[in-house]
This record gives sequence, structure tokens and C-alpha cells, in this order.
Amino acid sequence: MYRLLVLILSVLTIKSQIAVKDVTKKAFGNIESATIAAFGDINADRFTDILVITSEGRIDVLLSNKKEGFSRSTFLKGSSTSEIYGIIPTDFNGDGQMDVLVTYKAGKKLFNAGVHFGIPGETSVEPHIHWLTVDSNLADLKDEPFLFDVNFDMYPDLLAETKNDRIIWKIDKPLNNNFTATIKNRTEHRLIVPHSSAFLDLGHDSSADYVLTTVNKDDIPVFEYYLSGKEEPQEITADIKGAKVYGQSSFTDLNQNTFANHILPVCMDYECKDSQIWVYLNETIGKQKWFRASEPFYNKHNKATWGFNNNKYGIKLRMGDFDSDGYQDALVVLKRVDENESQYVESRAFILYNRKCSKAFCQKLERYFDVDWSSGTSENVTLATFFDYQEDGKLDILVQTDTGLKNGSRLKLYESKLDADVCFMKVLVTNGLCYKNCANDRPPYGVNVPGPAIRYDTVNINNRRQKSFGGQLSQSAHRALQLPYVHFGLGQTPNFLDKLVVSIPSNLKRKEKVLTTVIPNSRIIIIPYPLDKPSSWTDKLFVNPGIKVLITGGSLLGTCIFVAIIVGLLHWKERSDDKKEKRQDAHKFHFDAM
Repeated sequence: MYRLLVLILSVLTIKSQIAVKDVTKKAFGNIESATIAAFGDINADRFTDILVITSEGRIDVLLSNKKEGFSRSTFLKGSSTSEIYGIIPTDFNGDGQMDVLVTYKAGKKLFNAGVHFGIPGETSVEPHIHWLTVDSNLADLKDEPFLFDVNFDMYPDLLAETKNDRIIWKIDKPLNNNFTATIKNRTEHRLIVPHSSAFLDLGHDSSADYVLTTVNKDDIPVFEYYLSGKEEPQEITADIKGAKVYGQSSFTDLNQNTFANHILPVCMDYECKDSQIWVYLNETIGKQKWFRASEPFYNKHNKATWGFNNNKYGIKLRMGDFDSDGYQDALVVLKRVDENESQYVESRAFILYNRKCSKAFCQKLERYFDVDWSSGTSENVTLATFFDYQEDGKLDILVQTDTGLKNGSRLKLYESKLDADVCFMKVLVTNGLCYKNCANDRPPYGVNVPGPAIRYDTVNINNRRQKSFGGQLSQSAHRALQLPYVHFGLGQTPNFLDKLVVSIPSNLKRKEKVLTTVIPNSRIIIIPYPLDKPSSWTDKLFVNPGIKVLITGGSLLGTCIFVAIIVGLLHWKERSDDKKEKRQDAHKFHFDAM
């Protein structure tokens, strides 16, 4: 009966269209000029806040309140002498307070970077900066550092490249906020600028590996995979014939096989009129297998050709399950070019849905990205990413538009109005460096942690296995704009998830916790404290019930009531039989006595 109800509901909702609503005024009010920089739960209230860079050169935090929108406050006052290039929030010293790495422009092609540590009890950071240095000298970086954890202690480390060396910075004594620099053996390749290096489980062993995006002497990308803590990398070359422009890499489980796939946007001409998406299947590491995963970006309705917008933020696909069907989609900024004059006309953000492929070019891949031309946002978009505004598990679209004025950029928010009652799951893993002993009694889940791996395995309503993988904060540099948790769309699968496996970076034995019969439509927070005792890790569950979850609960409740009635009737019958038998025995005794 329950499955019949679910199937009927599925038929009624499966054809629902995804619309978006402009809620900019409701969400941001009078907040105008701002450049999106990063996300994080700054005040540990379980709502995701937005860190922005203002046209005045300071960092502000937009604190989330889903009922009243965002409120703005100063996170870090800017410097009159240095221009902020980028920021990366995380907890460097393990006190449970959000710190921030700030990269400043130091010249035409050089950068300096340093850390501002969080102030306990405040939604701001200390003004003093702890600069990243090499031999006591300020490090002149060629690019923005990225987060990883080279020694698997859950204290975030940094990697960047100077003119001559690759440098790793580790926090030496967390309580003293000191960083030490170590020169890492450098290959013959240099990091791409801007790079899109990543830290996630690439070897399918529940531990975090890292990949450096480099370039060879012929300016062709070479991806250096450092698996399971190995010093020597496996190199994968982007040997895509005819490619002229290479975008930034993304990593996601494209086809629900729990492997992270390497996704690379490229242009086959320097104007990016012919833009394509290619995928490397990581389950066959060591073999060159790049597959095209997109058709030409041609809108048949208005006969317009679109291509990647290769602006100052680069070409980047931002991944997320927008339609919550269980497969990761992409959000990208495309530009339209006048065919006759080859001039830029407009730029908008579009959803690329992850679809099953039956076409020749992607048969081996089995999936491809299909542009939804009806999903285009407002014009003059320079940056776009996914964001869960209402914390309801449905991904919304946050974009940044160019005003053409001195105040720079403006934010616009489009809220998803997904009609189908699909399910989701959000998993956030903390650093496990404190729990009930965090500074200022702060909850431990308000920090960004790179590297944890999350996998689930369950059976959907069609009685088929459904599984997937997600890496938490796998990329951090150059406005990766990843949310501080892993979001899974579960499709129309209201059943309990059979298994959820959460692991943290480790180079010895696996450190993972397995949860069973997990309720869908929930937010799960895993606190891996103490780090070396997964059986003692704490998990907190916050449920957002949907229609199908209520059906599931109602079915279970109805089953319990039915069983209780049967048990009650049987008990009543048994008592009645006992009374009858006692009366007969009493009558028999009386008769014999006479």
C-alpha cells in the first residue's frame, strides 16, 4: 500500500518544472555592492553565511536568517595600501573559531597572504595578520594558496608556489598561531594560474588525496595526483585534441558509482565560441580516458551560439544537484557572441542538467550535461554558484552581476521553486579538535573543514541500488565557492538510507563512522571527537520533513497502530478464554462436590 502511494505521487510530480523566483530584495534588502568571496557558518547557528569583499576594500559577513534575510556586519577592515584578492575561511588553530586566510595583491603577478585569527564570541577576526613567510621573509606567491591536510591531523595546511619553489605551511604550535614553511619537492611543471587544485578521496579508499593542477612547457595542463600520502604523483595530461583554452577543474560523482570524476571545461577556439565539457574517469587512474560530456551550446529557439565566459574569475563549473534527482548538475556562466561581428552581447548563468546519454559522443560516459535555456538568470553575470537560502535542501542560485559603476558588483538570489517532493541529505563534518571544550563554549560546527569523504548506499523506490560520493570542501582557492557541507539529492526516495559512511583524512587505518537507517530530508552533523575513536564520534540529526517523509512516518505509524490493535484483540481474546475456562473449572468443582 505504501509503495503504491509513493508511485502515484511520483507520477504526479515527476513532470514538474523547476522554476526560480528572484528574492534578492527579500534576502539582501539594502545590501548592494559586494563581491562573493566564500561561505561559512560564522556564528555557529547552523545557517550558512556569505563572506563578501566590498568596493571599499573590506570583508563583510552577510549573516543568514532565513525568515528575515541577511544582516550585514564588518568581518575585517580593509587596508588602504593592499588590495584584497581572495579569502578562505577555516579553523587553522583548532579552537572552534572561524579564522580567515586573506590573499593580497603585491604586484602585477605576485601575491602575499596571511591569516587573521577569529575572536572568541565575535563574528569578526583580529586585525593583526600572521603573514606566510619563507625564511622569515614575506612569501611572494605566484598564486593563491589552497587548503589541504598534508599530515592528517585535521589542522588545515596550505600549499602555494613562489618563483622557485612549492611551499607547504603547517601551523606549528596552534596555541601560538605560528606557521612553519617547508619546501616541497617540485616537479618540472608549474602550477596553472589560476589553479584549481583539490583535496578529496580520489583513490576510493575513504582517505583524502590531493591533485595539483599544473601546466607543462607546451602550456597543456598536467594533473598531478598524489594518492594515499605518496610523495611521487601520477600524472594525467589533458590531451584533448584541438583545445585552445582550458578552464578550472571540478570534481564530482557524475554517474552514481561513488568515484570522484575529474571535469574540465575547454574552448576549442580562443574566443570560446566552441565550448565543451570533458570528463576523466578516475576509476581508471593511469589510463588516458577523457570523454566529451556536452553538445554545442546552441540555443535553437533564438538561433544563438553561447560559450564559456572567460572573465577574470576564469571558467568554472560549480557542481550541485539542482533538480535533486540523485545526479550532480552544473551551474556555469555563458556568454552570447554576435555571429556576424564576433562581439560580446550578454552573459547569463545557466543550469546544465546531468542527463542519461544515448548519443554516440558520450555512450562510454553514459551521462552528459544538457543546457536548460529557460534557466538563464539576469544579464551581465560574472560569477554564479549554488546556495541553499532557506536551508530546505533545495539548491538556489546566487549570482554576481557587473554594474559597470565604481561600486563594482551586485548580488542577486534566485530561489528554487522545485515542485516535485524530492528528498535530500546534507552532511557536515567538523574538525573534531574540540567538542564540549571549544573556546567561549562555542558549538563545534561553525568551521570549514577540507577533506572528509561521505558516501551513501540505499535502495530507491524502483528497488534499485542508489549510491553516491561527496567530498567536503574539496577546493578552496580562486573563489571555488563550495558550500561548507556535502549536499545529496536523493530523488523520489523517501525510504531510510541503508548506509551512510563518513570518513576523515588518514594515512594509516581508516577513520570512519557508519550510520544505518538514516532518515532522508535531514541535516547531519558529524563531530569526529576524539579523532582516533570513530565509535565515539557524535552525530546530530536535524530533520526537515517533506510529504514523502510524512507518508513514510504515517505508514510506519499506521503499521504500528494496526499491530497494536491485533495484539490488543489477541490479548482480549486470550483473557476471555481464560475467564471462560476458569468458570468451567469452577462449575466442574462444584458439581463434583455435590
